[in-house]
Amino acid sequence: MTMATLKIVFWALAFVFFVVCEVATGTALVSIWLAIAALIAMFCAIAKLSFLTQCIVFVVSSIILLLLTRPVVKKLQNKPVATNYELDVGKTAIVIEPIDNSVNKGSAFKRSSTIMGFINSLQASILL
Repeated sequence: MTMATLKIVFWALAFVFFVVCEVATGTALVSIWLAIAALIAMFCAIAKLSFLTQCIVFVVSSIILLLLTRPVVKKLQNKPVATNYELDVGKTAIVIEPIDNSVNKGSAFKRSSTIMGFINSLQASILL
């Protein structure tokens, strides 16, 4: 294998490594820009530019890609996840298992007319 071929293989492996890192981290969208920069550097290796030039192209293209796209990606990723916990703040619940916040254990049923009607009918049948 020639030195030029080794440089191409090096950048190809870097590309694969960064893609695998991106897949492993989920939606961080950081490693993908490094993978694209490695691909650009690999094209520089194919063009037989010096290894120093390839490294400079890799670093500069990584920085440019991160700076240009990170604000857009952050904006897309910071969408709040819709939950209904706001609807339950201040409501009453029936504790069915002791709640211990220090170990994140415990269970409770939210009081609703259906549950309360069922519990009232149980209490009435017990009293009879």
